[in-house]
Amino acid sequence: MKTSKKIANFLENIPKKPGVYQFKDNSGKILYVGKAIDLRKRVKNYFQQTKKQSVRIQKMVSQINDIDYTIVSSDLEAIILETNLIKELRPKYNIMMKDDKNFVYIKITKNEDFPQISIVRKVLNDGALYFGPKTAAGKVRKTLDVLKKIFPYRHCNLFLKYNKGKVVVKKKTTKYPCLDYHIKRCIGPCVGNCSKKEYNAIIEQIVRFFQGKADEILEMLAKEMQQAAIQKKFEKAAKLRDKLHAVQEIIEKQIISAPHREDMDAINYCENSGRIFFTLFMIRDGKLINQENFIFKSEEEGEKIDDINEIPESFLKQYYEKTTDFPKEILIPHEIVNKKVMEQWISSLKGKKVSLLIPQKGEKHKILDLTLRNAKTFANHSRIKWQNNEEKRKKALKDLKNKLNLSKIPRRIECYDISHISGTKQVASMIVFENGMPVNSKYRRFKIRTVQEGKPDDFAAMLEVLKRRFLYLVKSKSNVSLRKGSKKIMMKLPHRSEKAK
Repeated sequence: MKTSKKIANFLENIPKKPGVYQFKDNSGKILYVGKAIDLRKRVKNYFQQTKKQSVRIQKMVSQINDIDYTIVSSDLEAIILETNLIKELRPKYNIMMKDDKNFVYIKITKNEDFPQISIVRKVLNDGALYFGPKTAAGKVRKTLDVLKKIFPYRHCNLFLKYNKGKVVVKKKTTKYPCLDYHIKRCIGPCVGNCSKKEYNAIIEQIVRFFQGKADEILEMLAKEMQQAAIQKKFEKAAKLRDKLHAVQEIIEKQIISAPHREDMDAINYCENSGRIFFTLFMIRDGKLINQENFIFKSEEEGEKIDDINEIPESFLKQYYEKTTDFPKEILIPHEIVNKKVMEQWISSLKGKKVSLLIPQKGEKHKILDLTLRNAKTFANHSRIKWQNNEEKRKKALKDLKNKLNLSKIPRRIECYDISHISGTKQVASMIVFENGMPVNSKYRRFKIRTVQEGKPDDFAAMLEVLKRRFLYLVKSKSNVSLRKGSKKIMMKLPHRSEKAK
């Protein structure tokens, strides 16, 4: 791939300093944002090793018309600037967190006399306590529904103020007390049924639950139950017993435990069709308290992302820039470039030391291996979910029709591939899609007959297979018509060898 004089001249003059670079196309649109310890070395590398790069990167390099860069004073500043630019510009070829605008947070207004708990989409600097990001709003609502049965907090939007031992209700937007109070799902602070201290004790239990400190809740409930029983307040003791059992049921689902009761996040991923599927285990005080799944992709979805350093680094930057809960340790599957700088950046967000670990054996390695299995399961379920989404399939088929200039939406698609073992045992395979769905029962395999053993010729093998396939269709009197592809389509196809023509 030839480099234009403009780019070649630019590459010779770019400084050997840390910074952030931006690749632009002819229209000035940002294609990619990256960081480098040595700007000249990093940017030059894109243009000097094009044959070793993935198709995705080769396509990006072919579109580069201009390069901007910003020099910074440290590697840490480079990460901060790169993260902010990616978030703002969302470049075409960067690996981006899919559907990140749909994430939710649990907000607890601890800065109020009678805190509220709600689900929000943004973290504000308003003094409230936030937990997240969470990828499934429905799952969060179910969790809060369960907690509300155990801890009767309010979820109304009344503004309550505690003044001289009395509750003052301001902004009376709804009638109160509401139904929750009458069915004992709210302790009723709006009607002065509890003190500020009593209500905040309930909220503190919920906070501890989200922090993974459920054992403390169990211990406290057990003590209160015993105290109530000693005082012969048996109805209160029975209610506390029910709460105790409810919390225990939730905890029993958290089957994973980490050594030494540590706080850690375990992150692993797998790739499928150009999309990266991440699973994150949030382990607090040695117990798994949450699992989140994420999908990362670039705009060039479907093309393999072969830079393994780019993948986990992209996740670390985009997730920890959004999260409100930081562990002491983060387990990742393999080494990344600038690991120490990444640790420094995440630690600066938390305000305390955070370590990145790559465990090779032991319990932590087993936890990391389990996150990988969960990531693979998530990838498989996502594929099945996409296949079952009729609207997405219809859109994909319509896009394919437009790309190939077809007169109709393709109802049946047959795809062929040739493979061999060092030139021997050459075979072909056919896979079939009908209405955008794979039909496994119609897959076929062909043994190649006309190509000499030990002298592989993919084009000749493909010619044989297609001839055999078309002859079969004609003989079976299938309703099939054959025609040449349009010139526009043929121009887009790869060049064939003279022998295969």
